[in-house]
Amino acid sequence: MDIGEVLEDAGPIEGTPFSGTVRDFQSRTGVAGVRVCVYQQPEIPCTLSDQDGAYRLTVPPGDLIMIYDQGQSPIIPQLTPLIVGDESFTWNQIVVGEASSAMMFGLWGQENDPMLGSVSVTSFVSPRESDGLQGAVTRMDPASGAGPLYTANGVPSAVASVTDTNGLAAFLNVEPGEAYEASVSKEGWNCVVPSEREPASFPVVAGHLTGVTRRCTQ
Repeated sequence: MDIGEVLEDAGPIEGTPFSGTVRDFQSRTGVAGVRVCVYQQPEIPCTLSDQDGAYRLTVPPGDLIMIYDQGQSPIIPQLTPLIVGDESFTWNQIVVGEASSAMMFGLWGQENDPMLGSVSVTSFVSPRESDGLQGAVTRMDPASGAGPLYTANGVPSAVASVTDTNGLAAFLNVEPGEAYEASVSKEGWNCVVPSEREPASFPVVAGHLTGVTRRCTQ
């Protein structure tokens, strides 16, 4: 077992308060019943998002991989690598439902292999993280699977060659591994890892979606 149990009252736990809201990729509404845990640290109690998608738990400071998976909600298990300090940490997580995932794979002309993983890279225009960088090219090292794949007008497109207004790029059916890196390029822009909160490399796990971001400035 690589994640903890959901406990209503785990007693006093030392660490960093970690909270946020889980939202659906398509509707952007809160998703209830998502289990939120620290990946591969089963001694740390998990929590469930409430009816509005809000969640709160306590985590140890350091490099962590948060996992958002099926508690009472049918979503694709998602891994989010983060660097958590001693101060309260807020992270709002976008999750993809099982039906939406199947639709997206189909529109991209792919079939989901449960023995492989997937990666999403979202490039945003600093300082407003709600603004994706349009017209950028995303790469992953080492190269694996199908991708980069982009959307057009918010819909997965097998022919799109650069990021849409959402800044999203996807890599599907990626070989599991521990040290992948992603880069984003667009003329006149500098896109980097937001190093105060995310590590430079990230894992890919079979049956999971790993989500990372890149901060872009002119």
